[in-house]
Amino acid sequence: MSLMTANLSNQIPTVLIMLSIICFIGIFGNILVIIVYSLKQDRLTGTLFILVLAISDLLACVTLIPGTMIIEYIEWNIDSTFLCKFYYFINNTFIPFSSLLISCIAFDRYFCLCHPFKNILTRDRAKHVIFILILICSILGLSSTFTVRVEQIQLDDININNHRHSNITRDYNLTMKLDYSMNSYYKNEKFECTEILKLNHTMIETVLYQIVQKSQTFSYILCILCVVTLYILIYRSVSKK
Repeated sequence: MSLMTANLSNQIPTVLIMLSIICFIGIFGNILVIIVYSLKQDRLTGTLFILVLAISDLLACVTLIPGTMIIEYIEWNIDSTFLCKFYYFINNTFIPFSSLLISCIAFDRYFCLCHPFKNILTRDRAKHVIFILILICSILGLSSTFTVRVEQIQLDDININNHRHSNITRDYNLTMKLDYSMNSYYKNEKFECTEILKLNHTMIETVLYQIVQKSQTFSYILCILCVVTLYILIYRSVSKK
């Protein structure tokens, strides 16, 4: 993630283009979904889940994706602890929340199609579920902020001398990047948003990091299994009719 190699750095323009396209389509598409489902007069739980999912994805497209583009462009060289932790917070809040909402939509479809006469998931219960999911994902996002920090990296004097004798004869953009890089080297310091496992860390930080990572992995696997299982049951139920 940090300490990127030259090969990964060369892929940044492609990544930025792809993220820009995803961001544009996501903003436009989710705004349409919000408008359409806001105008619907029904009080179905599925409508509520889809509307909340669209709002969540729109916020992710407005904050998370542009933030990712900026961070990838500067190669994680962030000197602000707040920005470093805030990025991890929104990243580990929006993504699990969307995944869990998709699972809720699958449950809603299952109850509507396979048990239509059982009033299992009402609109009020759906609101309570959404509130609980927001709380859980916020805790996950907040926990992830303790797994990263901004680290000051001391650079070697060899790198300083190499940059001082480099011949800057390329285009304007490259010159600006080299000037920025040289200034960083002259200061003999560099700041980077880095996971704690890549730095000197305590046993408590290691345990916390593993708990956060395993919790996120478990939630993703659980969502995938729930969605696949429920839609298989829906298919079997519909095919028998």
